[in-house]
Amino acid sequence: MSRFITIARILKTRGIRGEVVAEILTDYPDRFSALSEVRVSTAQSTHQEQIEDFWFHKGRVILKFAGRDTPEAASILVGGRVEIPEEERVELPADTYFDSDLEGCSVYEKGRLIGTVKAVFKAGGETANLVIHTSTGMEIMLPAVKNFVRQVDIARKRIDVLIPDGLLETASPIES
Repeated sequence: MSRFITIARILKTRGIRGEVVAEILTDYPDRFSALSEVRVSTAQSTHQEQIEDFWFHKGRVILKFAGRDTPEAASILVGGRVEIPEEERVELPADTYFDSDLEGCSVYEKGRLIGTVKAVFKAGGETANLVIHTSTGMEIMLPAVKNFVRQVDIARKRIDVLIPDGLLETASPIES
């Protein structure tokens, strides 16, 4: 069974022809030009949709799906996630990873388990932080840079790191 990844989230209908406005959730928006079919998952159901047309407008993507020719027909998709099969992901350059691949990885320093990556936090710019829930019930954010992230093994769901002096002392309790 295929796993799917989300590349956009439908925010609202647009116009009178059944178009929808979607927030782009991929670093590779040009991928829309190669897509003919996507899955749209809402809280209520899943729909296979044929992309009839698309274009970018004000940092978002406008999608027109075949057979959805009125705002009413498209409204059922609002709030839905536009998804593609995981095997259709963009090929990444060496030493770069999808956030979803890093999430759930065990984090080790010098062979000792530190915790698990719960999320990747981006505050703008190029650098991201690994949000690590430690085995002691604390949370730290480790910059995802080569100085600290020494080795990533996605197949084994393992990341080896070097924790900077004092970082573990800044950990905060995990909020529930």
